[in-house]
Amino acid sequence: MRQLGRPLDQSAESTRGSAAPVDPARTWEPDPTSAADPEESPAPLAIDGSTTNPPRRPAIRVRRRRQSPPAPTRDEPGLGDRLLAVGLGVTVVGSVLAVGTVHPPWVLVFGLVAVATGTLALVLSPSRWRKLPPPALILAGLAGYTTFQALPLPAAWVAALSPRAADVWLRANLPLGLPAPVWCSLSIDPGATMTEALKWLGYAATFVAAARLGRRQGATPGVGIVFASAATTAIVTLIHAATSARLLYGIYEPLGAHPPWALAPLLNPNNLGGYLNLGFFCGAGLFVARRRSGPRWLLALLAAVTLAVSVMSASRGAVLGLAVGACLLVPALWRTAKDGGRRVVQRLTITVQVVAAMVVGGVFFILGATPRVWADLLQESTEKLAILAWTRPMIHDHPWFGVGRGAYETAFPPYREANGHVVYQFAENFVVQWLAEWGVLVGALALLGLAVALRPAWSATRRSPVAAGAITGVVALLVQNLLDLGLEIASVGFAVVTVLGATWGASVRADRARDDADGLGDDVPRDDASPESTPRRGGPRRKTDLGPRLTLPAAVLAVGGGALAVATAMTGLTPIVTERHRLQQAYLATVELGPSARARFAEDLAAAIHTHPGDPFLPLLGALNARRTGENPLPWLGRAIERDPSAGRPYLLLAEVLSRRGARDQAIHAAGLAVERESVLAAAAAPLFVELARDPEAILRAAPSGSAGAQLLIACAPLLPMDRFAKTRFTLLEAAIARDPNASAARAALARTAITLLGQRPSGVPCANANARRCRALVEEQAATLERQLPNAPDGVLLRAELWLALDRPRQALDLLESRCSDWPDLMPCRRLVVQAADRAGDLAALARARDELLLTACHHSGTCASLARWLARIYVRRRLWAEAAVLFERAARESDEPGDWGQAATSATRAGQMARAQQAAARARGARGLPDPELERQLERARRDRLLNGASTE
Repeated sequence: MRQLGRPLDQSAESTRGSAAPVDPARTWEPDPTSAADPEESPAPLAIDGSTTNPPRRPAIRVRRRRQSPPAPTRDEPGLGDRLLAVGLGVTVVGSVLAVGTVHPPWVLVFGLVAVATGTLALVLSPSRWRKLPPPALILAGLAGYTTFQALPLPAAWVAALSPRAADVWLRANLPLGLPAPVWCSLSIDPGATMTEALKWLGYAATFVAAARLGRRQGATPGVGIVFASAATTAIVTLIHAATSARLLYGIYEPLGAHPPWALAPLLNPNNLGGYLNLGFFCGAGLFVARRRSGPRWLLALLAAVTLAVSVMSASRGAVLGLAVGACLLVPALWRTAKDGGRRVVQRLTITVQVVAAMVVGGVFFILGATPRVWADLLQESTEKLAILAWTRPMIHDHPWFGVGRGAYETAFPPYREANGHVVYQFAENFVVQWLAEWGVLVGALALLGLAVALRPAWSATRRSPVAAGAITGVVALLVQNLLDLGLEIASVGFAVVTVLGATWGASVRADRARDDADGLGDDVPRDDASPESTPRRGGPRRKTDLGPRLTLPAAVLAVGGGALAVATAMTGLTPIVTERHRLQQAYLATVELGPSARARFAEDLAAAIHTHPGDPFLPLLGALNARRTGENPLPWLGRAIERDPSAGRPYLLLAEVLSRRGARDQAIHAAGLAVERESVLAAAAAPLFVELARDPEAILRAAPSGSAGAQLLIACAPLLPMDRFAKTRFTLLEAAIARDPNASAARAALARTAITLLGQRPSGVPCANANARRCRALVEEQAATLERQLPNAPDGVLLRAELWLALDRPRQALDLLESRCSDWPDLMPCRRLVVQAADRAGDLAALARARDELLLTACHHSGTCASLARWLARIYVRRRLWAEAAVLFERAARESDEPGDWGQAATSATRAGQMARAQQAAARARGARGLPDPELERQLERARRDRLLNGASTE
């Protein structure tokens, strides 16, 4: 029978015999591993050592605590671990600070750093292929397949494997007049695909390094690097916001990015928000861990700041991912703390601390959010969902080998259904992106294989709060990237694989520690780096015969990374974004540089087409160059329209070409298609419409329906002379309102046309004679409609004031404007109308007030200020108020320094009798002109003589 305990000075054998005396002062030590069953409790011993039989008492019950799995001991970091940590830090932190590593040169740099770090990890931990981390093998396999997509293959092979890709390569040469290529690739953009191959090999190498560091040091170092990188990014963003920076780091000006709150290393708000979310959850895991890498208060502060900047990025996807992660984080940490043996009070403390960090981050966001941030967060748009539907036909056309990793931007334009001059670089969904670029089979196998291979990383969330927080951040990022593009950015990818590799390695280490506790440690192969492993806490030194040496996996990684780096440097450093910009600037420069520059531009354009055969912008540049050089632009335009049928610019250029060739009807039709696809082209297409159309009916027939047609009709109306086509203007503007009742510009233009025609008498004018009352009612109707549609805009007030002025009721107009213009203090049209109304009403006091307010509003720019001061001076000249006119002419002269303004100031001062001011202004005019003005000198001499004859002084 098992005993509850035994005397410290007696052996197990002596307790079975009761002859030995027992010291009653001796205590009994309970055995926590024994059962506390009353039936198995021994009889108490008497003072003399004999056994007594007193009444049975309940036995002492010992509560057994949940036994957590043995925690793996952490190796003391050696030189190899420190070097790996430095390599990972440079890769993760450097890649995000280098503008997110979106530019191929930085991909080349940090891809090489990642490959070098991974090679070092393989050298420090020599192992065979089957011992390498399965996720790293999958990532390396994807890099190899991506390289295959970019390799040049015989055209016949490509036609058999991917007919659509072969067709893109074949038809790209047609405008150039060249035969079909003999060699081409499965990728439609091989340079971009080669860059992606290097990037994914860098991911594999980063995973290897992070996994090795995680096996030796746990998940904390790798996760801490990602958290430090996100916190650094948040702090850099705050610095740019505090300084209102317009240049990133004071040196880099983004080409097209306009963040809603502040410049950041990740210029896209979605990428920034997702990256900071990942960092925040990593920080939350580090914050609640028993063994922290820094002060608790510092971790909490950095996590809160990271969270606040993430929300202020105004990314709805990031906010969604943050919400999903927050819902998963608290249960994950609670479960981890419970399995780790922490009490309920400790678990509640952890939960409160994490929630408090979230609340503090929310307070920071509320204090720093701007109206634009709130507007971006609350806007409603389903365009990203539409992109997924548009991508489906592209996947159907390239089912097996895809369009090539990285080639989505140049392959997608033929499939998009949205009109406009818009470039879509990504599918905004990483699953769809992989299927479209790698093909259905490889994309699906990659998703499934990574999900299975990363199971140890997911299981680590049960044992480690650091892993729980980090994996929660990865899940939040994956949820966001179902509608965002962050995973396609190299810096985000490096951070994700670092987290996954660190947690994967830590999980493997924990499994080995559990095997050691079960006595199975000798059966588990190890890959520790040093010939003689470092001392382990709680255990003896472990011997191993493996030392740093070059193995086949390390050699393959190093050689493969170097080869991909060379290939990327040769083909992938000119992405299509920079090529478009460079060639556009080169084309504009050919206007002044002559035939040699045009020939050089044609060669550069042909080389770019051979590198990016699917891009639609390059054929458009070819059409423009062909038109300039007198060649036939139609083959180029056909190719541009074929590659992007939703763009309007090729159709507008086609309309101009057809117009020059006399094809009037075809030109009008092409111009209408251009405006239908891009309504912003209405102003450019309007002169062509007015020139080609024989009557208003032709314009109405050719104009597209909807808002695009309304904008075209609005742009055409002012081009028709008022004296001959007043009725046509009315017809076009009324048709514009019928096409788009919300077109406020059409209503304002129609009302102002009616106001202009109110005072005319000819019988053919729509507002003459008996029609004047109808036009007044029309203006009132449009003003009332604009006030309803745009309650905070001044359009309705300005129209009513203009109507009162046209009806010669300036006092009513002045009263209306003085009461309402204060609602828009910086609106110059309203201030100008106040000046006109005061002038017409003869109210000099109101005129002076309106003059001062107008100059105060407008005089932020020298040219505008000079023009308005000159306009105001002429009003006072007309009223023969010479002193005020002289002051205003001087104001205009000081802003423009033109001799004419100084001369006008001198003349006005002379007529006002201010001879000293007149002489000073005349001297300034003489100095600005370089010689005296005879007429001005005669006026000054006559004025001086008159004043002397009248007995007055000359001041």
